[in-house]
Amino acid sequence: MRTIKLPLFLALLLVVIFASISIAAWNLFDKNLPAPPITNSPMLNEKVELLRANGLSGYQIIAVGSSMTANNLDSAVIREAFTDGRYINMAAGNLKMQEVRELCLCLAETVSPDYFIVNSNLMDFYKEKASIGIADYKVYLESKWPNTFYMKYWNPKYFWRFYTQYAPLRETRKDYGSLAFDENGGAPLEIYGADINRARYNHLPEYDLLYDSQYKHLELLAAELAEAGITLIFVQSSYRSGVVGHIETEQLHRHIDRVQSIVQTPHIFIDTTVETWDDSLFCDYSHFNARGAEQYTRYIVNSLPDSLN
Repeated sequence: MRTIKLPLFLALLLVVIFASISIAAWNLFDKNLPAPPITNSPMLNEKVELLRANGLSGYQIIAVGSSMTANNLDSAVIREAFTDGRYINMAAGNLKMQEVRELCLCLAETVSPDYFIVNSNLMDFYKEKASIGIADYKVYLESKWPNTFYMKYWNPKYFWRFYTQYAPLRETRKDYGSLAFDENGGAPLEIYGADINRARYNHLPEYDLLYDSQYKHLELLAAELAEAGITLIFVQSSYRSGVVGHIETEQLHRHIDRVQSIVQTPHIFIDTTVETWDDSLFCDYSHFNARGAEQYTRYIVNSLPDSLN
C-alpha cells in the first residue's frame, strides 16, 4: 500500500488551511459570502442558500423556472393569494425545462409543497439538453455543516468572478441579472426608460431553437408531480404589445396548444397571451418591469380556480 509523501500531504494541508481562512475572513469582514457553487448557476446557488437559511418546512407554493419566473412574479401578490403556507421563488435565469424538472423533483423530495408555479415562455424550450448539476442539492439543504461544501467545491476562480461580477447584482434591480431578491426570492426588475436595453426590447422569439426533448421533460414532470400529489400551475407568459404584430402567431399558438395538451388536470394551465400587455409594462420583449410584474401576477392569481383563492 502506497503512502502519501510528506511534502504532498503538507501541500494538501496548506490548501485546506488557506481555503478555510479565506472563507472565514470573507464571511467575517465582508458579510457577503457567495453560496457554494453546488449547481452550474450562480443565481440558483443563491436561491438554494436562501431556502436552506429559511428552512425547509411549511411551503404551500414554490415558483420554479427561468428568468420568466424569477423576474415576472410579484411575491406580495402570490403571498396574498396563498395564505395557508409559505412561498419562495426558486427560479433562476436561463433554466430550460429539463432543469426546471430536475429542480422540481428535488424540491418535491426535500420540501414537498402543495403547488409549483412555473411562468414560462418559448425560451425555456430552446436547448436540446441542459443540466444544472444538482447531485448534492438535497445533501446540502439538509446538512448541519453547510460550510464544508465550500471545501468540496473550492473554486477560487468562481469566487473571484462572483465577487467582481455577481456580488454587485445583490444591490440593484436595475440590471437584467439582478440578484437583489426580496424575502421570498423574487426580483422584479426596475428597469425603465433610457436604462432599457434596446436589443433585448426588440428581440423576437426564435422558433427554430425549440426542441422536442424539452417538451418531453415537461410531460414527464406533469406525470411525476401528479403521482406525488403536487399541483403544477403552468403559466404561458406574454410578450409586449409592440412586438406581438411581428411574431409568427401560428407557431406561437402551436407551442401553446402543445403545452396545454400536456398540462392537464389535476394541473392548471393559464394562457396570458389572450390579453394585450402594454409596452410600458416591460423592460424588454418578454420581461416585465416591477410595475408590470405586479399587474401581471394579479392577472394570474385572478385566473386561478375559485378553490385556490
